[in-house]
Amino acid sequence: MKLKNQYRLTDFLITFIIWICSLTLLAFFKFQDIDEVYIAKIYEYKGLTKYNIFLVCLALGVSFGILFGVLNSFVYPKLIKQASFLKSFLFRVFGFLLVFIVSYVMVVLGYSNYVFGELNFSGEVVNSSVKSLFISAVIINSFSDFMLLVRKNIGPSYFNYLIVGRYIRPKEEERIFMFLDLKSSTTIAEKIGHVKYSLMLQECFKVLSSILLDYDAEIYQFVGDEAVITWRCRDNFNNEKCIMLFYHFINSLKEKENHFELNYGCVPKFKASLHTGKVTMAMVGDIKTEIVFHGDVLNTAARIQSLCNVYNCSLLLSSSFHAELSSSDKFITEKIQNINLPGKSMKQTIYKVALINS
Repeated sequence: MKLKNQYRLTDFLITFIIWICSLTLLAFFKFQDIDEVYIAKIYEYKGLTKYNIFLVCLALGVSFGILFGVLNSFVYPKLIKQASFLKSFLFRVFGFLLVFIVSYVMVVLGYSNYVFGELNFSGEVVNSSVKSLFISAVIINSFSDFMLLVRKNIGPSYFNYLIVGRYIRPKEEERIFMFLDLKSSTTIAEKIGHVKYSLMLQECFKVLSSILLDYDAEIYQFVGDEAVITWRCRDNFNNEKCIMLFYHFINSLKEKENHFELNYGCVPKFKASLHTGKVTMAMVGDIKTEIVFHGDVLNTAARIQSLCNVYNCSLLLSSSFHAELSSSDKFITEKIQNINLPGKSMKQTIYKVALINS
């Protein structure tokens, strides 16, 4: 399954599970110590039992979970992708009210009549139940949104790793790394000023983030004007995706040339390197916990990227990455031999990349 689909499915499942668990637990803790005779008296309905209440809360959890899951995973990302904070907030308020009304009508008024038979709750009971359910829904929805926001800020993969404690003990993995860096960054920063420079980088990395999942890529970290991107080496993984991610990003920036020229007086251009090999992944830190990579692969990738200016190219590949590549009709590579990399005693071979018909 593509990483993009996994990401959406996980968002959906997180939302669904939070709603199911929250409403069923709420019903359990609210009614566990109350006598059923007293429940029937409060709600003015003799056939009302704890089991029936639990079924209704479960049905509400399913309804809320599915509808909010669809909104969070498929609707909101498209509707509020470029929206301002106010528009995003209003979209979410409207979405919440719509889901609440639909779920209440379907479950409380529809499904409840099916479970209990014809209901004739008093207006006071109905108002009380609506108010109680609405407050609970606001709290649960806020918690669900918070969890999704934390997951987004940490990164979907790293959020999962932290939750399950996958790298509490260091583990070795085969990984691909791309070191992506802005060309002439110091010159640009001096020319346009640090505030505009930061705004421009924000826009560039926003473009990058929008296409990452299409190529099964993950952001390891942003460091100043550099992004470090990684892929897990899996069976049947096509390394060509890594190269095409870079050129998709470059072409996306080219499409916005006029915008960058008008707003910043320059057009950002990036250079990158790709390298693969074994790294150690580990969870570090107590006050601030992070999952980090250790190994020579990262150092080598960074040093290869520093040679882009020397060989007048935008993308360089290590020999180990190139060895995993299949032949392609989209790009060509050119071997550069006997390269001295800082910190390396043996001479290295790297490869220049150029798109065909670019």
